[in-house]
Amino acid sequence: MGLNIVGLRRRGFSKDEIEMIKETYRIYYLSGVNPSDAKEKIAAAYAGQPLINGILSFMEKSTRGIIRK
Repeated sequence: MGLNIVGLRRRGFSKDEIEMIKETYRIYYLSGVNPSDAKEKIAAAYAGQPLINGILSFMEKSTRGIIRK
């Protein structure tokens, strides 16, 4: 499982945006911390970034949860 980098490029995401998404993925899925701590860490690292705020908002609003490995 991982990110579809080619798909992100095709959809017009910039290199910086892709890097932010990749780091968000690393923090949430690969850092080994619990989900709420991971979300706090992501929010602190990318405060004010609309793209990442959208991802965090999606995670918060999810009624079925986010799958972790």
